[in-house]
Amino acid sequence: MGYLDYAILLSRSTYGLRDGEIQRLRLEDIDWRAETLQNGLRPFECRN
Repeated sequence: MGYLDYAILLSRSTYGLRDGEIQRLRLEDIDWRAETLQNGLRPFECRN
């Protein structure tokens, strides 16, 4: 399994992202300081 495959599976399992949401996800959607993802539909809190 490559890094991209791992990142996709992690995004799906941790944040409940759907395939289309993962495809639309951009670096600008990540707020590193607030530890959130914003994909245009709903915000996601990052869990540590």
